[in-house]
Amino acid sequence: MFFRATTVFTSLLLVAPALAAEAPSPDKRGFKVELHSRASHHPHHAGKAFKSGHAHPHAKRLKNGPAHPRRRGAKAHQGHPPFLAATKAGSSQPFAKLTNVGNIDWSADVAFGSPAQHVPLFISMGSPLSTVADKSIKSISKARYDPSKSSTARKMSKAQVDPNSEALHPFGGVKDQVELISQICSCCTANVTVITYKDKVSIAGFEVPDQTFTVMTSTPDGYYLEDIYASGDVPWAGTLGLGRTGKRTPSLSFLENLIRSRIIHQAVCGISITVNGGALDFGFVDSRSYKGQIEWSPVDTDYMESYWTIKTGGWSLNGKVVAGTAGRLQFTPENTYTFISKKLGKQIFAGIKHQVDPETQRYLLPCKSKETDTIGFLIHQRMFSVPIPDLILFASKSNPGMCHTALLQVKSEGLLDDYTIAIGAILMRSFYTILSYERVHGGLALGLAQSSIEPSGGDPSQSEK
Repeated sequence: MFFRATTVFTSLLLVAPALAAEAPSPDKRGFKVELHSRASHHPHHAGKAFKSGHAHPHAKRLKNGPAHPRRRGAKAHQGHPPFLAATKAGSSQPFAKLTNVGNIDWSADVAFGSPAQHVPLFISMGSPLSTVADKSIKSISKARYDPSKSSTARKMSKAQVDPNSEALHPFGGVKDQVELISQICSCCTANVTVITYKDKVSIAGFEVPDQTFTVMTSTPDGYYLEDIYASGDVPWAGTLGLGRTGKRTPSLSFLENLIRSRIIHQAVCGISITVNGGALDFGFVDSRSYKGQIEWSPVDTDYMESYWTIKTGGWSLNGKVVAGTAGRLQFTPENTYTFISKKLGKQIFAGIKHQVDPETQRYLLPCKSKETDTIGFLIHQRMFSVPIPDLILFASKSNPGMCHTALLQVKSEGLLDDYTIAIGAILMRSFYTILSYERVHGGLALGLAQSSIEPSGGDPSQSEK
């Protein structure tokens, strides 16, 4: 998942200008991929806690991670409706619909091949390489990719263990590090076998004719994909990679290919995650999705090359910066929750009543928290605050007056840097996030603004089932 970076990678600023340098012609347009809700809107609809948390799609889940906040016994999603092109009221930008899967994952409808095969892929900012389930792999998802039925599919590699999964276990046989990994995940040897393909890929009718991606073909020991990725009863069909191209993963992402091919007008992608869904805005910034000004920050390209990571001047509680908390923010919508190191969590929450649930490692904060009770971070002297009620999931049964939140403690120093916080999808609902390759922003940059849509937290009157 968010392993401590042991290797310093070459800056991708050499790549970003190359993508943005080919300025698109003015007649090129952007397009919106809207996220809409198909499952429970409320994070207090939760079942019994799973043993694993919700982690990067190419890694195993944290042991004793967060319970999935969905209604117990909810019917499993069995596919995805076909994409319907549309335009937002008052806007000329076309968009396609994505899905909020029970406030756990946010997925996009992606079309593969000729003729098009529609598969829902969860959005990920950790790798540029998208993954999709093969027709023959063990999965409860009915929507999968069959390369034999696509006239434009080309196999580019032999079957191999997912290289992204391998790269996220960089421990070289060192005994203590292997033991560390065995504590993190229960299926660490259950690596997925993949084959690299090139094929036509399209979203919202905009296509890349020769997109590289990996097809998940088999799992070991009889595991379902849902077992390996700990998605419970939520079908797992793959991920849409929005991460940055780098040395380890040189293939361009779908977004980067749109930029290089001048299919979209601006070299940007806006991300709006909401209770009702949200949107991916390829090629434009949607002024309706945020309020106030956008704050631009250069991407820390020397840290975990594929991720979108920026620096923060510190974390705040109730609007006041906590001394000694400056570090990094890593944006990871592939994770439901936000991951905070034990050391940093102690500093941030020192001034407020808090506990950590021993089973799930979720932070417990007072259920009676007000809108003025906030947690936030500093970017270029500007504070981005989130009301604690927006992060509350449900009341704790064992700790009266305390509520589970969408914040998770990471105890292992080898899993997450002390001063790096991995921001998950529920916290990202409070912001409009923009990925930029534009020269005007200095190359690779991440834009951040307050969301114009109320995030809507859980219900403190409801307790965990």
